[in-house]
Amino acid sequence: MNLGECLVRAADLIGQAADHATSGGCTSHGQAAHALAARDRTYRGLRHLVDLLAFPDEPVQRQPIEQLVDGGGRLDKLQAIAWLRGAVDRQIQPSPPPVSRVSSPSPIVGVLRGAGDSVLVAGDILASHVGDQRPATPEGIAIRNGAGRAGALADLATLALAARMLDERLARWLGAGTRDRTIGALYAQQVAYLRRQDDRDLDAGLRRIAATPGHRLLHLLQVAPAPAPDAYVPVATLQDVTGVISAVRALGVRDPRRLDLAHATEAARLAVLVAGAATFTWSGAQKDESDGAVAALAKWREVATVLGNLGPRTARRSDPTLQRLLHSADIVRSTLGRPSALIHVPTRQVLDEQARLLPGLAHSVLEVTRSLTERRLLCVTEKQLASTSRGGIFYATEAWTRAGPAHSAIATIVRGLNELRRHNFIMALGVGARSPTATVTMSFDGGSAPQTEATAVEHRRPTDTAPRPRR
Repeated sequence: MNLGECLVRAADLIGQAADHATSGGCTSHGQAAHALAARDRTYRGLRHLVDLLAFPDEPVQRQPIEQLVDGGGRLDKLQAIAWLRGAVDRQIQPSPPPVSRVSSPSPIVGVLRGAGDSVLVAGDILASHVGDQRPATPEGIAIRNGAGRAGALADLATLALAARMLDERLARWLGAGTRDRTIGALYAQQVAYLRRQDDRDLDAGLRRIAATPGHRLLHLLQVAPAPAPDAYVPVATLQDVTGVISAVRALGVRDPRRLDLAHATEAARLAVLVAGAATFTWSGAQKDESDGAVAALAKWREVATVLGNLGPRTARRSDPTLQRLLHSADIVRSTLGRPSALIHVPTRQVLDEQARLLPGLAHSVLEVTRSLTERRLLCVTEKQLASTSRGGIFYATEAWTRAGPAHSAIATIVRGLNELRRHNFIMALGVGARSPTATVTMSFDGGSAPQTEATAVEHRRPTDTAPRPRR
């Protein structure tokens, strides 16, 4: 289940709860207590989602409704967060509702619990990417930089409006069941609190946020993959390769120090193979040379070549992550060796899914390279003239030298990976899928990502290159 499905399900269940609240009244202490507890849980989950989209270093103070949208018609995200916080905080009761140990079956309790579960799962999905201190995935970095933020705030405003309407009906539902004086006395404070939520200005602000145009980019977000396992997990199928790419791209962002030059090199070589598969269309024909997939293939070849010439590689051959990368490359290479498999629909879909992960993998390899460079752990071989001559001839010798950030090899890698990850804010979230049955068309808030230019650089090692598609 992705983030969009959780939010849609939560909105649907809140609407169902509002319908149940109008079909009768509360009949027992258990119904009232469990319904109010589920309601409170739903709104606290909403507040958690708002906090995940509001970053600690951004001061948020609510301003008049006119400042919600700027002169260009764009939503002011900081103001939207301030309005959402105000709306949700008004709905969270300062004191928790009474708790009943008596189970009383009621449709409204069941749907409210389901709504709370959906909101909490959505919060877990978003938190797995955004993280507490720093983003945990390339998607989290994209969100921190604003990708999909406006659409997510609009979704939360829609949920907040539905929740405020539910409060009105819950007040009537509780009031209709107060024939028993003990119920009326016990829940009179909650009924009064629910009925004081009428705030037309706040509702107008939420409606303006909910009406924000644009695509809901975060709807495609799924829970972040688990970190790469410490023990070796077999890689036997093409679907397993997708898991390996996801784990490595997440690990490179979470903790780049756990990865070595060998991991970065093999990840880049695996990307060359996957990018090579992306140069085939569904019909099996070769893509046009100006296509972004061909440009990405050339750039990955260049990065993999330069990484392969660096040293030293301290990771052992028995390292589980390194083994999984090597075995993944073997599986993709064997698939590329069978052209008929490249136009087989299930195989094609898996390969396209892997291609959409490559921008995030580029970001992960970039983080590892920067970490190694900052710790001065990268070396290059350079030819140096001997200080003394032999027979009047000064011979050149090769020696390892430290490669700093300004070295041409490091600059080439950083420049190439930066170009490869430019599509990350869109493609890392699943946009651009090529499918024979459905096409996802979503755009980043700031416009489409710039296209990279093709750089024809051949790889020196035949085992690290993807075969050229046949015409």
